[in-house]
Amino acid sequence: MPRPRITLHISTSLDSRITGDFGQLPAAKQAGETFRRLGFNDDDPQGWHFDGWLYGRVTSEGYFTKGHKPALNPDAAPVPAGDLVTGLGADKYYIAFVRRGVIRVDRSHHRL
Repeated sequence: MPRPRITLHISTSLDSRITGDFGQLPAAKQAGETFRRLGFNDDDPQGWHFDGWLYGRVTSEGYFTKGHKPALNPDAAPVPAGDLVTGLGADKYYIAFVRRGVIRVDRSHHRL
């Protein structure tokens, strides 16, 4: 399997966060619109045309869970060790780095 090519496009605040109140500033809004246009509009000839993107838990919760916490069931079957690979053949993949498995996922797809 060929190694993936990874490019990072990150806009951060001075405290290294990629989300927060600074995103409401006019310059940050313009940068966000440019990111969405180039990153998620495959019809744009200047677009990045990437295959996937990844965020950590905090950013994933901000974009997808809107602060909802999962209802954890202590009697549920344990999750098997190892990677979960699903949706093979999708146009784009989203990866969330969540060390403790505490992010809510209530459907198999989302649009950013």
